[in-house]
Amino acid sequence: MDDKRARQVALGFEQEITGTLGLLIQAFRKGIISDIDSIVAYLQEIGFRLPPNTESLIKAIINDKKRS
Repeated sequence: MDDKRARQVALGFEQEITGTLGLLIQAFRKGIISDIDSIVAYLQEIGFRLPPNTESLIKAIINDKKRS
């Protein structure tokens, strides 16, 4: 399903919206996935559009997890 349409449907049901990157971050923080860097790199390789600040955001999240 196209993200735009999916977001419209979710808003219609008053659901919280979380994109692919948000789900990956949640999974990483919960320990469900351990190598978020490789997953994000793969998404970029296959043409997945990510925000320009994604690389620095992921590095900050990894560093935060290492400190905790």
